[in-house]
Amino acid sequence: MRPSAGTTGPCTGITAPGEKSGHSEVLDLAVVDEAWAHEDARLEQGLSPTMITRPQPQLWVVSTAGTHRSVYLRGKVERGRAAAAGSRRSVAYFEWAAPVGADPADPATWRACMPALGHTVTEARIAAEFERLELADFCRAYLNWWPGEIPADWLVISEADWHALADPLSAPVDPVAFAADVTPDRAATAIGVAGLRADGLEHAEVVDHRPGTSWVAPRLVDLVGRWGPCAVVVDDTGPAGSLIAPLEAAGVEVVKPTTKARAAADSGFYDAVTDSRSLRYVPRPALDAAVAGAATRPLGDSWAWARKGLSVDICPLVAVSLARWGHATRAHLHNRGPGIYL
Repeated sequence: MRPSAGTTGPCTGITAPGEKSGHSEVLDLAVVDEAWAHEDARLEQGLSPTMITRPQPQLWVVSTAGTHRSVYLRGKVERGRAAAAGSRRSVAYFEWAAPVGADPADPATWRACMPALGHTVTEARIAAEFERLELADFCRAYLNWWPGEIPADWLVISEADWHALADPLSAPVDPVAFAADVTPDRAATAIGVAGLRADGLEHAEVVDHRPGTSWVAPRLVDLVGRWGPCAVVVDDTGPAGSLIAPLEAAGVEVVKPTTKARAAADSGFYDAVTDSRSLRYVPRPALDAAVAGAATRPLGDSWAWARKGLSVDICPLVAVSLARWGHATRAHLHNRGPGIYL
């Protein structure tokens, strides 16, 4: 903005968006910030006449990716990409966006599209944002993905890989392990079971999945009495930690996985589905939805299932992952006859 009467140098100002933005001013530089929030070009139409007499005016349009309503910004992006691929010299276009299809939970993805990472922004802060935000909001704000580029389902385990292992008649033999998990908002709880089948393949199943938490301890006490499992696993650092006291008061020994074990449980479940393909599961809508909508989060040098920023109830997947880990680490210590858990 040119100095007004009585001033001796350049000055800056802020104007509200609208058709008359910058009216009666003469601008050398205009910056349209958060352009994704503009649904049309009214602001630019108001600013353009203020720069027409300047020898080297510049209009900067700055923003993260937008939504379906961000018509103005989307047009700028498409024209900018076309200009960058051609020879036009009056337009400079800069874009920092993660490759479509990259894992939004992977710090390597963040480093590929965030120039400030490691300078003014820490990896820990981005990880906290990933946990806090809905997945679509995180991908738009931090990865610069537009609607249609944001993965909604089957991000970690493919639909084909998962459905290929479904077996409605799958059943385990003694011993089995149980695990329980609660959603972060405590709206629902799932109990999972895991073990080996008679043919040597692994079995995983959601035994129970209901709203709330008050029913969980009595249900697990009943299952333990009828089955005598090799392990009952509950993550004491997660939202299910409140279940431990009533279980132990009822005489149930609870296995509490360490952070390292949590990563091993989740990555081990992933490997059993996608690599060795040694796992079979009984189809349940809640478990299918959890696998379809699952995402990962960094945990130490590995990863675990993301607990926040999801549009699905993830506790059925966490429960069967922990149950599988409990069986893998405790079955060799156990010896008991068969029982019935359903």
